[in-house]
Amino acid sequence: MSDYPESLQKPLVPGGSSCVTAKLKDMRDGTFRFHPVTGIYIILPAFLFCLAGLFLFLPMIKPEASVVFYFGAAIMLTAVFFIIFSSRKQAVFDFNRKCYWKDRRRLRIGENPERMKDYLPFKKIESLQIITERCRGNKGAVWFSYELNIVALDGTRYNVIDHGGLEQVRKDGRLLADKLGVPLHEVKYRSEDNARSLRKKNIKGMLIVACCFSVIAVLAIACTVIPPLVQYCRAKSWVQTPAVIDKCYVDQYTTRSKHGRKTHYFIHVSYGYTWKGREYTGNNFDAGGARSTTDYHINMRKMKRIVRQYPQGAQVNCYVNPSKPSQAMMRRDLPVSFLEDCLKTGFLLIFPIVNFIIYFHLKRKDQNTPNEA
Repeated sequence: MSDYPESLQKPLVPGGSSCVTAKLKDMRDGTFRFHPVTGIYIILPAFLFCLAGLFLFLPMIKPEASVVFYFGAAIMLTAVFFIIFSSRKQAVFDFNRKCYWKDRRRLRIGENPERMKDYLPFKKIESLQIITERCRGNKGAVWFSYELNIVALDGTRYNVIDHGGLEQVRKDGRLLADKLGVPLHEVKYRSEDNARSLRKKNIKGMLIVACCFSVIAVLAIACTVIPPLVQYCRAKSWVQTPAVIDKCYVDQYTTRSKHGRKTHYFIHVSYGYTWKGREYTGNNFDAGGARSTTDYHINMRKMKRIVRQYPQGAQVNCYVNPSKPSQAMMRRDLPVSFLEDCLKTGFLLIFPIVNFIIYFHLKRKDQNTPNEA
């Protein structure tokens, strides 16, 4: 045990991993670096990258869920970037220049090491310390995390590494302490306040994730579901007027992307009608207007059955907007693809709802913790 004051016995970095994340490595050039283990900076990013590639390939098989797959691929690629970016920050003990630093950059030839982050000369190091911290997760899980810190002569501490491998931390700490000629002390720390602060960080993180998912879901609903629904409600007051079909058939267009071609179907219609002595031509079939497209084959077949009812020259009724006679629609109904759009956006709503449920559960549990104690 050590004779550190109470301020130096608390963890410098609250929380920590439950497994070994980095090991001390002799670079054979007079420096010792803490390298991330292979499973963290190679295997895990490679797995997430392959998973993102799978998510980008799935829209070719199931186009109707392409938005969800693309969003999942974006999350996977963001995680890969975050892991690679985090693993670049390494603690370095340079015995040639007699100094320590911890930075994401590499020290160039001839560059002054004082410009690196957490720079500290060896002569200012008083000791090394290992702090054992008892961590607690959101669902009652408990694990121990071990910090290896540098204590300077002025009382300042520098965090070197923090993970769940006690034997690895001791091994690396003893090796560095012997080479530096300083003592190595161990400190055990347990604080419920630290666990509570970790819970609060997790609660804020869940709130941020829930808000991001909510924004995405709201934008999807505003673009696909609300416009035809508003047009459908407005058309309730439109006036029924005789019309003559000029042409009505199922048309299609193809979009191309790096994932292949995608065919969209819509009802192409043209009809003429007369309003207060003036002749007009309408192009809207239902409340969807130009948005009434679908890439789902079942809806396409349903469209073909509908257009058979409207041959060229057929006498039908359309619905005209009295305040704007050039605006009309053949059928005062919701678009054929409306149910498909509702299902897609409804699937997107699952993510923010689940995240908000978890957020309120964690928040309520955090408020009840002091009372239970």
